[in-house]
Order: sequence, then structure tokens, then C-alpha cells
Amino acid sequence: MRPLLLDEGLPAAVAEAFATLGLDALAVGHPGAPPTGSADATNCAWCRDRSAVLVTNDRGKSDRTIFDHLAQYHVHAIFVHNDLRFAEEHVLARALLVAESKIDHLGEKHLLRHRLRPGGGLEKR
Repeated sequence: MRPLLLDEGLPAAVAEAFATLGLDALAVGHPGAPPTGSADATNCAWCRDRSAVLVTNDRGKSDRTIFDHLAQYHVHAIFVHNDLRFAEEHVLARALLVAESKIDHLGEKHLLRHRLRPGGGLEKR
């Protein structure tokens, strides 16, 4: 699985569980990750430098600058909407694990700009 950075607003416990399983995942605010309150540009630069995928609940509805930063830094992004954001933590973890091969496969060809579905499907944004 590509390295993951879980943005603020998503359960950091998912990144912790993945790390326990030996997967490369961190959450914003954890040691080695961007600090809590960091700007989208900082998170995108961090992901670019580590070839990581930004997992974010920022949908860009009212402020589309997240898309500008993703493009500027050429960063893969998985968008988590409320159906997963407010679900129990294991539901998000399971969806990411089910999507693992899709994330890797799609990420080889194009920059990811996909919404993560609860069953692990990826929907192009």
C-alpha cells in the first residue's frame, strides 16, 4: 500500500492501527507527520516528499484551494465524505484496506482524485 497521511478530522486511530500492522500510515499531528493545524499546502508538500496519498475529508465545496495544492504538488488524494467520516473507525479502516489494490493500481496511471466509498470502492471526483 502506498504511504497514507490522514488529515485532521479523520480518526487518527486508523493510522495508528495501520502502523501497528506494518503499513506506512500517519495522521496529521503525530510524530513524523505535519503538525496539527498545518495548512493544506504543508500537508501536500509532505505527501509529495514521501510519495504518500493524502486521505482527507476536505471536499473543496466552499474553498477549492485543496485542489490547487494537490495539483501544484502532484499529490494523490482520497476524499472521505460524511458516510465514512462519521462512521465507526473500523469502517474507514476496512474501506481503505479493501481499496488498497485499487489505490495502487490507479495511482500508477493517474493522480488519484477519488472518493472512498464505505465498501472500499473508489469513485472518481
